[in-house]
Formats: sequence, C-alpha cells, structure tokens
Amino acid sequence: MKKLFSWLAAVLLLPGLAWSQNFGQNKVQYQSKDWQYLQSEHFDIYFYRGGEHAATFTAAVAESALVSLSRTFQFQLIARIPFLVYNSHNDFEETNVTSGIQPESVGGFTEFFKGRIVIPYEGSNEQFRHVIHHELLHAVLLQYFYGAGAGAVIRGITRFQIPLWLNEGLGEYESQHWDSNADNMIRDAVLNDYLPSLLQLEYMAYQGGQSFYYWVERRYGRAKITELLQELRSTRNVNAAFLRALGEDLEVVSEQWQKTLKQWYWPEIERRQAPTDFANAFTDHRKTSNYINNSPSLSPDGSRLVYLTDRSGLFDIRLINAITGQDMGKLVSGQKQSGIEELKWLRPGISWAPDNNRIVFAAKSGWQDVLHVVDVHRRKMIRTYKPGFEGIWNPSWSPDGKYIAFTGMKETRGDLYLLNVETEEVKQITKDAFSDFEPTWSPDGRWIAFSSDRGDPDAAHETSIWEHNYSNSDIYLIRPDGTGLQRVTSLASTEIAPEFYHNSDSLLYLSDRNGISNVYLKVLSTGEEQPLTDLLVGIQQMSIANSGQRLAFTSFYRGGYDIYLWRNPLSNLGKYTTLEVTDALKYRDLPLDSLDSPQMASMSNEQTQGRPYQNFAFDRDFTRGIVNNGTAIHDDVEAPPPDNLQSDGSFTVRSYKPSFSVDYVGGVTGYDPFFGLQGLGQVYLSDLTGNHQIGIGAYLNRSIANSDFALSYAFQGWRPSIYFAFGQQVNFYLSNLQGDFDLFGSIERFRFINFIGGVSYPFSRFDRIDFSAAYLYTIQDNLTYIDVPSLKSSAAVFSLELTRDNTRWGYYGPDDNRRSSISASFSPGIGSIPREFATVQADFRNYKALSRQWGLAWRTAGGASFGKKPQRFILGGIPNWLNREFARGLGSSDINDLTFSEFIYPVRGTNYYEQIGTRYFIMNAEIRFPFIQFLLLQAPIPLFFQQVRGAVFLDAGSTWENSKDFRLFTRNAAGEKILDDVLAGFGYGIRFYSPIGLLRIDAAWNTDLQNFTKPRYLFSLGTDF
Repeated sequence: MKKLFSWLAAVLLLPGLAWSQNFGQNKVQYQSKDWQYLQSEHFDIYFYRGGEHAATFTAAVAESALVSLSRTFQFQLIARIPFLVYNSHNDFEETNVTSGIQPESVGGFTEFFKGRIVIPYEGSNEQFRHVIHHELLHAVLLQYFYGAGAGAVIRGITRFQIPLWLNEGLGEYESQHWDSNADNMIRDAVLNDYLPSLLQLEYMAYQGGQSFYYWVERRYGRAKITELLQELRSTRNVNAAFLRALGEDLEVVSEQWQKTLKQWYWPEIERRQAPTDFANAFTDHRKTSNYINNSPSLSPDGSRLVYLTDRSGLFDIRLINAITGQDMGKLVSGQKQSGIEELKWLRPGISWAPDNNRIVFAAKSGWQDVLHVVDVHRRKMIRTYKPGFEGIWNPSWSPDGKYIAFTGMKETRGDLYLLNVETEEVKQITKDAFSDFEPTWSPDGRWIAFSSDRGDPDAAHETSIWEHNYSNSDIYLIRPDGTGLQRVTSLASTEIAPEFYHNSDSLLYLSDRNGISNVYLKVLSTGEEQPLTDLLVGIQQMSIANSGQRLAFTSFYRGGYDIYLWRNPLSNLGKYTTLEVTDALKYRDLPLDSLDSPQMASMSNEQTQGRPYQNFAFDRDFTRGIVNNGTAIHDDVEAPPPDNLQSDGSFTVRSYKPSFSVDYVGGVTGYDPFFGLQGLGQVYLSDLTGNHQIGIGAYLNRSIANSDFALSYAFQGWRPSIYFAFGQQVNFYLSNLQGDFDLFGSIERFRFINFIGGVSYPFSRFDRIDFSAAYLYTIQDNLTYIDVPSLKSSAAVFSLELTRDNTRWGYYGPDDNRRSSISASFSPGIGSIPREFATVQADFRNYKALSRQWGLAWRTAGGASFGKKPQRFILGGIPNWLNREFARGLGSSDINDLTFSEFIYPVRGTNYYEQIGTRYFIMNAEIRFPFIQFLLLQAPIPLFFQQVRGAVFLDAGSTWENSKDFRLFTRNAAGEKILDDVLAGFGYGIRFYSPIGLLRIDAAWNTDLQNFTKPRYLFSLGTDF
C-alpha cells in the first residue's frame, strides 16, 4: 500500500498531501478564510474578514514604496504583483502558498514562481511597513532580472542567481536605509572581529548586505547602486558587474568595505563602554552555543530572574539566582506541546506577580495567543487565560496582583488591555489605529507607561494611519481606566521599554537618540532627564527590581544576545549629560551640499531628514502612482478596473474566486530500441492561495498500457484537508511459464491502477489523524505469449493512522523530542481475486540531544497482519540504497504481493528481502556526533566538506508467519547461544550533503552474537530514521 502511495507522491510532489509521509508537523487551518481582494494601480491585495484595514494600508505603502524602488532600479513593472495579507502571524503560519510551517522569525516572504508576496500584520505599523517594502523589493527584483511568470523565473534562475547578501541586503537597505539596529550589529561584528568578507557574507546576509549598500552610497553616491544593479542584470556575473560598476573585482571591493567599516567603528572603543565593563553577564551564548538570551525579568524583590533562551535548540524559560548568578534550570519547556507552540521571542515579555512566586508570559496556542501563569516554586503551570486575541505581547502584572496589562491584537488593531486575574474579564484601555506596546505599572498602580507610535495625543490625527508618522516611537502614560493620556518623550529617535524606577515619578527607558540604544532616566514631575549609559552596543530590553538596586538587561554583544545584571544603576547619575552621536548619525544629518561625492545630488530628500528611510509619501492620489513631488509611474502594467475605487475614495472589495495557474511544467523525451519513443512530463497547478492544488504526471512508454501516469487534487483550505488521486504504475519482469522469474524467460507486465482518497485532520501542530480509502486494480499480462490469459485482481483498502510529532529538526533530521504513529488498515475482500486482511502497526521514535552537537536516537516498531490473505512485511536493507543487493529472487505471486507489502528497514548489513512475513518488529539505536566541521581537499580534485556528521548504530529486526514457530535464540553446534529468527547489524557511518543530496556512507557488519560477517560498505540517500 505505502509503496503505491509513495510512488504517487514522488510523481506529483504535491507538498500538502499528508499521505506522502508518515511523520511531520501539521499546518492547522483553524478557521476557513473567505478571501476577498482590492486593487490599487499596480497591486492586487488579497485579505479576509477583519483584514480590510491592513489591506488598504498595504496598498498605500506598496504604491509609495514602488516609486522609491522604480528610482533605484530605473525600471517599471511589467506585471501586477499580488499580496496575500494575513491578520496575524498565527494565521500566516498556516499559509498554503508554501509547504512548510512559517516560523516566528519569518515576517513575510516572496514566492518566486508566481511573484506572490505573503505577509502578516503583527501589531506594529512600522514593522508592517518595513516588511511590505522589503518583500516588494524582492518581487520587483524578480521582474527586473528574470521577467514575469513561472517559466521566465525558472529560466532566469538557471542562468543566474543573485547572491543572498546582495538580495536581502538590498531589501533591508531600501526599506530601512541605515537604522540603529543594523549599525549596532555591524559595529559589534567589526569591534569583535567576526565580520566576514563579502565572499562569505551569506550568514550575515541581511545586515551585512545592508551595510555594503550603505557603504556604496557613502563612497560613490546612491546612483552607483543603480549602476551596479544594471551591470548585474547585463552581465549575469557578480565579479564582472563589480569591475564595470565599481572599477574593482569583488575581492578588492570586499577589502575596501571592511577597511572603511573599521575606520568608522574602531574609534568608538575608546569613548564608550561594553556591557561587561559595568555589568555581570548572567548568560554567555558562546559557551552554550546558542544565539538568543532575552526578555529578562527580575522578581520584585530582586532575588531571582527569568529569561527566554534558545540554548536547547527550542525556546524555553529558565531561572537564575539573581544574587549569585547561578543557573537554576529550565522553568518552562516551549515548542513541544500545543499550548506553547511559540514563546513570542521577537517581542517577548515575562512578568512577575507581586508575591515573588508566579510569572505570566504569552504563548501561541492554536489560532490564538494565550497567557500562561507558572508557579515558580513548584515549576508548574497553574492557569491559562484565553481572552481570544490573535496576538498577545508584553504582559505586565499590577502591583496589587489583581490585573495583568498586555498588548492584544484583534482584526489588525494592536491596543492595550487589562485582564482581571480572578474573573478573567478583559477591558480595553486604548482603542485606535496606533501601535501600543510594553505596558508597565507605576509602583502605586495609578499609571501605566507604554511605548507607542501615536505622536502628539492632543493633535487632531488624520483618519488614515498611513497619513500619520507612525515611524516614531515614544513613551506615554495612561491611567488603567483609559483616561489621562500623556506624552513623556517627544523626540525624532526611538524610545521604548519604559520601567518605573523605585517610585512613580522616575521613569527609565531606552533611547537611540545618539544612534545607540542607551538607558535614560526621566523625572516626570520636573521633566529632567539624563543618560545613565554610553554603550558600544545597544540594549534591547530591561527589567528593574522594586528596590532599584538591580537592573537586568539584554544586549547584542560578541555575536549574540545575552543577559546582564547591573547593580546600583543610579551610581551613574550625573556621569553623562549628553552622548556623542555615532558616525552614521553624523552622516545622516549632513546637508546635501556638504557631501563630496558627485552623485550625492541624486539622493532624494527623504534621505536628509530626521528618520529618512521611514518618511514615505502617502498621498491620497497614491492609487495613481503619484507622490508628493508630482512624479508619476509610467508603465505597461495592466490597469485595475475603472470601478476599483468607490465614490468616497475607498477601495471596491471583490470576492475571490479560485483560478488555477501553472506552478511548474517540466519534461524530457527519449527513444528506447525496444519500446520506441518515451517521455516524462509533470505539471503542477494551484490557485493563488495555494488551497487548491492539482498535479499531473506521466511517463509515456509507447502506449497507455505501458505508461505510468497520475492525476491528483488536494484541497487544504479547511481544517480537515482532503485529497483524491488516480494513477497507473507499470512494471516489467522476466518470467518463465511456471511463474518463476527467469533472465531468459518471457516478459510479464504488471499494471497497478489506483483510486485513492483521504482526509487528514490535525488536532494541533503536533497531532493528527489520517483516513484514506483506496481501490486497487491489478492486471498481469504476458507480452511474449499472447495466448496466455491476463490475470486480474482488485481490492479496496481502508486505513486509519494517528500520528504525533513534536521533534526538533536538526541539520540532517530530527535530533530531539519524539515521534510516534499507530495505524490500522482493512481490506474487506472485494473483487474477483480478493485480498482480505486487517493490519495494525505502531512506530515509536525518540531523540535526545545531549548537546548542540551530540545526540541519541532510538526506535521501536512492530506490526501484524491477519486474514485470509494478509499483508507481507519485507525486512532487510536500507532506504534509498544506491549499491543495493537482494537476498532472493521473486516469483510472480511475490510481485502481486508487493502491491500490498511494506518494506521494513533499516537493518544495515543485510540485503533486501532477507525475511518476509506477516508479523514484524524492528529496533534501531544510534549515537550521532560531529565528525568533520570543515575540510578542504586540493588534490586530486578540489573538494570542500562541511558539517559532516558521524553515527554509530545498532539494528535488529525479524519477520515471521506463525508466532508459535518464532524463536529469538538458538544454539549453534558449539552450544553457544546465537540469534535464530532475528537479523542484527551494527557499524558506523558518516552523513553529508553532496551534489545528489544528503549522502549516507556506512560500514556495517551482520552478526548472530557469536559470528561477524565482513564489513559491507553501503551508500544511500536521505535522512536517518
């Protein structure tokens, strides 16, 4: 059965069909979406209920960004670009435009073949603008380099692929220009000597590439970026483009870029402090081999600290003794259960109750975000609040313990809310289109401080958020009942992360007014403020104990995020009055006529203002491609219908109707001396949302009777996804008239015709149940002796499988947590030659990460088939074995049985078909470890290897027919105990990525516990179990 399913999946490669593999986590469509769309001048914006505000925002920003991009590329669009806008990141993770689950770290993506831009709204207007502009850059870049349509893109990519750092770096540069976050990361890389060359910039593609374009602008002028892109398009060669545009090859330019960055940043060392100069590091990402340690939260009495970390490979919450710095272990394990699918690490927040024992944090749980409360002493989750929000961030417990303030998002609106911890009643504090984050309580409980993009609260705001300067974040105060709104800071810089210091009149916050995010103290009653730090690298989050004697903060330093504890922060009071601005800030504020580069005059006005890269034109005429300087876009893009706007200026909203377009078409032809003309073809189609997928595949071999073909349809827009498939698979064998297969015998043709349908219902990301029904029809023909009658048989098979998979995927496969499946299949015995059977199977796999590099894996599986003609289990060998060997030949009856058989492996050291039976068990165990980190060979041919992994393994298994006859052990002639009906093998191997895929090379020995065979060297493809 699974043999046929696997064949159909291999032919069609439809990504969403659950039956193509046993394991894997699930994309859950918690709610079906009634898609609609609106059309601006150049874009089709698709959205669903509650998303019209975000869709209109997308149209405004995209049209304005397109004007900027058109100036950079000196290029106009040749096809309309579709956006799919999701109301939340939780919904975005379910998108069917791609096959994988989108992780929390992905804020949007551009799909290549159809040029679709897929983005979520995540509560922040400025972040949403940045993602729209960044992804639009990729879509424009596709048309600029390759043209429009799947065929043009595929042909273009085969000729030339833009290096990742040039692509992603340009997206960051165009959407952010040069921001303090990128400046902070590049400064750290330069000062700590880990900045790679341009030739090795892939792992710093975003900020590294961004810094390259910023360097080009400052050295040559912005027009040189346009020239470089034009040369890349013309030459389709990076080195040639650099020579023609910049006058030097890539290696020389890289050296110049690195030298300039050192000149910019090295002087900073003498005049600023590193985090370790005044604070104790409570974590060290270099020692624990991780990247993220953030969201520090000190208990009110300052004795303990909790924080978020990815040191296990998944995000967890850990506990530290804030007095001694001792790590007190894991408090919450994240990303292993449906209630904690994600821990919101990009906008984190953990808050202590005033009793110094409970904490609250936000997590993804299905379609919504929830608030979990943990008893720290008992290390147990004691309560979960489900207020029904698509996004929840930054919970903050009130001083009296009665309320939790948080940022909640519904229908693309992010506001402040108040949760009563006893009654679970939720009250809204703010209600508008602005982005409100990071609520924190004053010690007396009368005020909530928060960060927001709302600007002057006394000014009359425009009706549309895109007409408002939402790029600027400041600190505000508001009463818990929603009254008394006050603005605390009024600067062009970014102010975030407010924390009351010791009393309700002193407020700490972070500001990047000098180009680096530093701690500032403001006395609310007098308005007096001053910096408390002057850092080399900025601070991202902070938390202070009630006494004010301990302040914990997160800083990106030495290539990763770590937690630091600063004792007596007010000891710096009066040490600084103003901070010297960074080199980047000085450059930003220079007037145009003071710049030496001759091309600088081509820079737009938006680059010379306070936050230049965030000042976009949002005219009411944006739908005509006109910005505030009167410049219009002239292109050949198909215009929207004349009624795309209502009489009041709002967009006409239309219902989405699925229409299919080609994702891929491919094929090859050939000629065989015996069968004649042959050809292989594949066509994949889907609708815009990816909910509907069609696959057509065929291997034509002279006639339909000799050909393989398959047709399938899958619908994934509902929580239960459904699929249907029809296909024929043809195999040829050599046989004699007695039915034994013979090299000199006649040719037997087996046609397996299959009708399959199924439903997959996910309970959560980790658990699902699958049901399938199949009708299988087999025709056996003798092609040599035409008077031999055909043999025909048919069977209906019904299957049910329950699967759980919460594994973490490592470099070569699962490396932590568990997978399991329990299945049952049944054939009622329909047909002329019926197959009546019932089969049950179970498979349990465990993975234990001993460290970031070392791990254990073990598996136990078994099954049994019953009935008049039960299924067969074929034991031996390994999957995808390249130099395979067979233990026996097959008769024609065996070939028929293959239709309903299942291969059981690996048992390394044995051949295919070593044992065949109606019952089986198999056990596997491995130790997995790093073998070669990097290896470069110069002779006899240059070869480069990296991340080569090693494994030591032990396999054992058996199949049998009658349990009474099964014997685990017997004794040999010498009286020694040996394995009887059990096959066993052991050995070692390596795994690495090769041009043909993930390659496994093993040396394996077969044993009966007393005797050992000679080693066998096995070559195979794919991941281990």
